[in-house]
Amino acid sequence: MNNLLFVYGTLLAADTGTTGRSQRTRLARASRIVGQATLPGHLYDLGRYPALVIIGDLHRRPAPSTSAKPDISRHAADVGLPPDQSVRGQHRPTARFSEAADQDGTASLVHGELLELADPARSLAWLDAYEGIVPGPHPHNDYERIERTVTLTDGATASAWVYVWRAALGPATLIPGGRWLSR
Repeated sequence: MNNLLFVYGTLLAADTGTTGRSQRTRLARASRIVGQATLPGHLYDLGRYPALVIIGDLHRRPAPSTSAKPDISRHAADVGLPPDQSVRGQHRPTARFSEAADQDGTASLVHGELLELADPARSLAWLDAYEGIVPGPHPHNDYERIERTVTLTDGATASAWVYVWRAALGPATLIPGGRWLSR
């Protein structure tokens, strides 16, 4: 299993916001920073946390079913997160993400950190819960964890896990420069 993770928002070591504070602390204990890195994409401000949309990635998740949204708090508890720590999956704006992805052809980079996870299976399980991901392909997941190539500041590249936005963007604001901490 890949042990590298690219983070770009509330999980950044330098983020001082209250959203994700306990997860940042937990992640710091469970990983080491490899270095600063970038990924082609657009970063949007959803208020308390960001959404990363991969440039050219027009994948559409399955259409939402008519069934009720699953209770992600139960999954969160299974991996040691209090139910209120699963802040993701509660954002339900209206426009599809792909409507905003790179329509003008402009190259954009999202800036973040590349982390090496000491125990990727364990860490990714609780991170998935934090991001509101119900295990398996599910139409109600706002985020999806996928592997993408990131570029370190020295030009080296690496394949890393990254959480990408798969839901509607609605009134989200594009973050110019792709830096969550500079918004």
